[in-house]
Amino acid sequence: MPHWLLKSAIHRAISWMPATHKWNELFQTYVTRSLRMNDDYFAGLVRHAARHLDVRFRLAGNGEFNALEIGTGWFPAAPVAAVLCGAKTVWTFDISPLLDRERIATMLGYFRAFAADGRLAKLLPALLPEKLALLDGPTNGEPAETLRRLGIEYLVRDARKTELPADSVDFVFSHSVFQYIPKEMLAEMLREFQRIARRGIVHSHHIHPGSEFAYFDRTLSPLHFYAYGEKAWGWLDSAINRQTRLCMPDYREVFREGGLAIRHEENSLRDLTDLSAMKLAPRFASYDPEELRIFSTWIEATAD
Repeated sequence: MPHWLLKSAIHRAISWMPATHKWNELFQTYVTRSLRMNDDYFAGLVRHAARHLDVRFRLAGNGEFNALEIGTGWFPAAPVAAVLCGAKTVWTFDISPLLDRERIATMLGYFRAFAADGRLAKLLPALLPEKLALLDGPTNGEPAETLRRLGIEYLVRDARKTELPADSVDFVFSHSVFQYIPKEMLAEMLREFQRIARRGIVHSHHIHPGSEFAYFDRTLSPLHFYAYGEKAWGWLDSAINRQTRLCMPDYREVFREGGLAIRHEENSLRDLTDLSAMKLAPRFASYDPEELRIFSTWIEATAD
């Protein structure tokens, strides 16, 4: 069985178990090894955060700001990095409670170690040295308590209803999250972000329109899922992280309808031979092949 189909089958089995997210955590920790923190893993998280923050500072200038993150994930390094670079408050939303004390303590330990030997300042150019003292507090409390001490509000709920007041957020960012959010839900979410936006709000989003299975199975093109109809893909897709298979024109439309103007796209492309080697499913037959080639993108946007 191909590696990607094996992963899909395992995810389907895990989805039928009680405490699905705990079993998925064990799978990612001990089988795929994608949750094992080390220097390279941590540095990658901080680099991603630094790139998002660079968008904020380039488009809106320096100074204090309030931020909102979609997709806290297993290691909330980006909210911590934002605080260290001047964020007064960061609200981070996730639909699943993935944090635990040990991972938070481990991650903050890496922040302290990288700060001590100068690596953090190199990875995070906007770092404010006076903020580093925030890293020295206790880490043995509940994850939400530890993060709140840093100025981070961890919220496990649907971000279409943030319950935040209007005129409260300057910066919205996400990393490899939007590809799991259905188009209608994403449109509602962006409308909510416009409701709570301050004047001059900036958005920075990394989106992976290509198949996530290509990360797990290097023999696979990230465009492979365009060959499957809706019913077939419904059986083959991960039962834990459903991929929407939205393409760049879909994201542009949702951003536009959400009152956002895309200022810059940085798209990664696959060769057209990846598409010519397959018969496209009816859903994708009308798309420009140049658009289907995009399997990863960084989007910078502001209020229209």
